[in-house]
Amino acid sequence: MNQQWLEIRIGVPTVAADTVCAVLGRIGSTGVCEREQQLDTFTVPDPDADLPETLELRAYFPADQQPSQLVAQIEQELDEVRRLFAVPGWTAATAAQVSDGEWAESWKQYFPVFRVGPLVVKPSWEDVDVDDAEVVLTIDPGMAFGTGHHETTRMALARLEGADLSGARVLDVGSGSGILAIAADLLGAASALGVDVDAATLPVAQENARLNRSRARFELGSVDPSRPEQRCDVLVANLFAELHAELAGAYAKALRPGGVAFLTGILDDRTDRVEAALPPSLRRLATDADGPWRLLALQRVGA
Repeated sequence: MNQQWLEIRIGVPTVAADTVCAVLGRIGSTGVCEREQQLDTFTVPDPDADLPETLELRAYFPADQQPSQLVAQIEQELDEVRRLFAVPGWTAATAAQVSDGEWAESWKQYFPVFRVGPLVVKPSWEDVDVDDAEVVLTIDPGMAFGTGHHETTRMALARLEGADLSGARVLDVGSGSGILAIAADLLGAASALGVDVDAATLPVAQENARLNRSRARFELGSVDPSRPEQRCDVLVANLFAELHAELAGAYAKALRPGGVAFLTGILDDRTDRVEAALPPSLRRLATDADGPWRLLALQRVGA
């Protein structure tokens, strides 16, 4: 039987979409669709096409809550965002119940193949021609975040692709669909472990590992440096700024001396909050930017 979810629809100005997605994620959304494309049988969707001035966002929440209360909470949380982006395009949030199957079908409408370095990221229903130097990464998101199309995930993939992962133990915190842990494994890591506090993501990540014949493993939970299997050379985490700030100390303890961390999912105006929470043993190497989103590249220093 398909699991039921609450689908929240809300119209937003395009300039506010990323901020609204971040708010919806903090409230508890398992994923947000930013738009739907009407597919033509003979035309491949252009992911770089100019966006309209307004977008319809569809956010998905567990169905074990009252729709009216959830809508009221969303409207209250967005009051400040509406004042910040005081432009036309806003509509009130509405709620409807949907199933896993409806979610999965909606993703298929705007999940084109794309490349990050040698990585070719594609959904299972697409075929793609690659050369010998390219590595195919097949991802079906299900009810988990992480197709690679969002700026935060793309930046993390680019960092993993640019790192020397040979012999490295990689820990993916907030693994979602498993895309980052699986990418690390395909790029030559000695081991890749993904952890997520949302139990609904685990079967999705495990199925994606199977699709890629990947050795990446996935567990329920968060970063826990007291567990030997979480001691790592590379840590990657695609979470909101508030969670990064909360977990910064655990990141440092999980990383081996000389190890690197790639923290993504951080909105530009919250970068300072994360940096202020970093312990002295985490030294900033660089800050990557893609639109309003930032990735912090850090190195574990000291013994």
